[in-house]
Amino acid sequence: MDFQIKAIKISSVNNLSGYAIIKLNDTTINLSKSNKKRKSWFAEVVFAGLRQPTKTIKKDTYDILAMFINRFKISTMDICVDGLNKKEISKSNKFFYQNLFKEYINNKKNINLYKSSFYINNPIANEDDTDIFVKILYYDKYQKEINQNNKKLSKKLIDWKRLEVTINISRYKLKDINIADYIYDISNIAKKCFGDIKFCTQYIYQKQIEILLNGYKRRYFDSL
Repeated sequence: MDFQIKAIKISSVNNLSGYAIIKLNDTTINLSKSNKKRKSWFAEVVFAGLRQPTKTIKKDTYDILAMFINRFKISTMDICVDGLNKKEISKSNKFFYQNLFKEYINNKKNINLYKSSFYINNPIANEDDTDIFVKILYYDKYQKEINQNNKKLSKKLIDWKRLEVTINISRYKLKDINIADYIYDISNIAKKCFGDIKFCTQYIYQKQIEILLNGYKRRYFDSL
């Protein structure tokens, strides 16, 4: 439950990456209380839209995000892979997706199919290193863009789906994370959704982290 949400503009672009989302909720309020602070002492700040193939991410966003990374604790990070799949994500296909992702489902109570999104909370797997995976989300990106974000997209993208994996990195510093390892594990999941496809995701995330951690390279960076 998010009791209060504010969007603060941090960039010259008008897409989601141009805003920082500040949230007060149960987690932040309880943390404040446990430290004997006022309710708004701690807040969760979300930087979204950092992986949007149809949008530009400007240097302003990376400058602000780099400042936060240097000063504050990172809780979770989403890694996503986009692809095309004709199979509809709907209630009528819940059993299909339950079976498709069965090796990552620890308990059926941890899964949910809501509208055009399929969720797995606390996923597990014997073969992949999923110990820090918080959630696997597979959803219809085309439907989300046209219905929720009122975007006009080419019909060529009608089968556009997104696999999004949330990882808990609160125990680590960003510079200590081996993105390649997690990309390999997530690519195994993505193959279930999109088949054998070529991944540029690893390059994109490594490029983003390089920009965030290296002020010299960020100085000469314009957009991604």
